[in-house]
Amino acid sequence: MLWYHLLPWRLRGTRFRLEDGGAGICREAEWVTLDERDYFEVRATGFAIQFKRNPNGPPDVTLPQWRVYSRALDAPAPDHLLAGYFPVRLEKLGFTLTSEDGARLQRRWVARCMG
Repeated sequence: MLWYHLLPWRLRGTRFRLEDGGAGICREAEWVTLDERDYFEVRATGFAIQFKRNPNGPPDVTLPQWRVYSRALDAPAPDHLLAGYFPVRLEKLGFTLTSEDGARLQRRWVARCMG
């Protein structure tokens, strides 16, 4: 029973915030800008958005896609909003998007860098 309740805490992902210029992530108690071009694949699973790094690039990043709380709105953020934010941004950067649940900009998708 204890493991069942600790699992969401353990798999919570990296703290992040959405800004005008993109996403900021918390690394070693400092906020840095997430540069999506440093990653070759981005995958939304319905629970997390996973950034897979290029060789010799920064470490992989996992952002939570569920149970995200908006401090600005003082309310939970719906997971489909986060899953919809990144595909638009990634397509502008040259990624090719493939939806895994049949509809564009849903909760499950894969974006791969073609360049």
